[in-house]
Amino acid sequence: MTSFDNFSDFIPKWNVENKTIQQFLKDCNLIDVNPIGQRPAAAPYVSGGNKPTKSQSIIASIFNNYHIGDLTLVKNNEGKYRFESIDGGHRKRAIIKFWKNKFPTHKSSSIGQKYARDLSDHERDFFLNYALIVVTYDSMPNKLKGVIFRNKNNTTPVNHQEMLNSYGDIPIANFIRSTARNFSGEKSIRHPLFQSTFIQKDDDREEKHTYLKFANHRLDHDERVARITYMVYMDTKLVACDKIQLEEMYGNDDLTRTEVDRIAKKVCECLDFMLEVAEARRSLKKGYGLNSNEFTMLYRLWVYFKTLYREFKLEDAYKFYQKFDVAMNKFVGSDSNKLVSGEYRETPKHQPRLIHEAFRGYLGAHNSSKKIEMTCKWLCNEGGFDPVEDESISILDHRRFFPRKMIEQKLNEQNYMCWVDETPLNLTNAQGAHITPYSLGGKTEYDNLIVVNKYHNSMMGSMNAYDYRESILRNKER
Repeated sequence: MTSFDNFSDFIPKWNVENKTIQQFLKDCNLIDVNPIGQRPAAAPYVSGGNKPTKSQSIIASIFNNYHIGDLTLVKNNEGKYRFESIDGGHRKRAIIKFWKNKFPTHKSSSIGQKYARDLSDHERDFFLNYALIVVTYDSMPNKLKGVIFRNKNNTTPVNHQEMLNSYGDIPIANFIRSTARNFSGEKSIRHPLFQSTFIQKDDDREEKHTYLKFANHRLDHDERVARITYMVYMDTKLVACDKIQLEEMYGNDDLTRTEVDRIAKKVCECLDFMLEVAEARRSLKKGYGLNSNEFTMLYRLWVYFKTLYREFKLEDAYKFYQKFDVAMNKFVGSDSNKLVSGEYRETPKHQPRLIHEAFRGYLGAHNSSKKIEMTCKWLCNEGGFDPVEDESISILDHRRFFPRKMIEQKLNEQNYMCWVDETPLNLTNAQGAHITPYSLGGKTEYDNLIVVNKYHNSMMGSMNAYDYRESILRNKER
């Protein structure tokens, strides 16, 4: 039994009403038909070209007198709406938007292509008197709304991320959805990696992402952000991040807004890294963004490098992507002569298979930390990908401040003189400074240490120590 299904201590109460569309429209301003946890529209437009959109298909079903399924609401105890949509949000929005003349019926419908304002008296009466079945639940926890949404959906089957999204207004769900996309009802700015524009094609609008080659179909982008988030949630480690693990994270009531903000900061660090690589890819590949395999491999590599080096900095995104692309093509490329051909046996009981075949399979495996880690090791070893060696990334020392004992030893070597201006210096006023600044990759080790007074350490900032000392000497000579 998962955390989604354990509600034995809460018995939901509900009732069923038959309402006409006219009655529904009269009360629709009391209903939040697009709450935070609502599944987003399958398409960003309501009017189709050669084929009807989902919204147009719903209106066509009404005019054909087909049953469009129950509309499910839950009562709200707070906020400006008295009710919130749990299931049937697309149907509710389609009815409201059609009646407000936001789109016409499709030309293939039984009444042809018409806006609501163009309906005949008979068609208008038929539409307004169409019978809806409305199921209304009493107020309930957000988690239970997700269970009902999953089990009651009567249109497009709910995939796992859509079910997680239906958790609604909780900190972890809000962070993930607002990072991957803009959504109605919440002021949010998605991460630039997921930036997109809409392109008009005939009567349709197509969403095109700037830095990604694949769309957020059925919340694909949300799910990928959720996997990264889970790895950070588990102390930034390459761990299994499949359905069970994501449910555990979404269902953790101890994940406060403060804790989610802490996790979010690291997740955005990963996405910033990926954005830099994606920008380089667009420049090198005629404007094309990251494909699905590259996206998965890059966030795994970010976590992998975090476990190896703790802190690192992307120095040359172009060189990084070029080497990364060459390595990836040894496993997923189209030239069979360049593919890694060694054999790999998962366990003694398994039949051996070629490494590149196992790599491709493991890219889609999220339920095994071993398989996730193997993709990173294969890419770096058999693929020859070593961004530290080619200096496209630099390792930053996680220790920013020098130990006191090390400062004492260096100050003794400097004859108790400030390294910058050679004025007398004692331990009270002495501070350890980096020759190559920490912010530029300078390590906190003895060979990169000089001891200076507090004033010079403050004024030096991110300057190289030799450059700073030279500027001080020049000023003295003037």
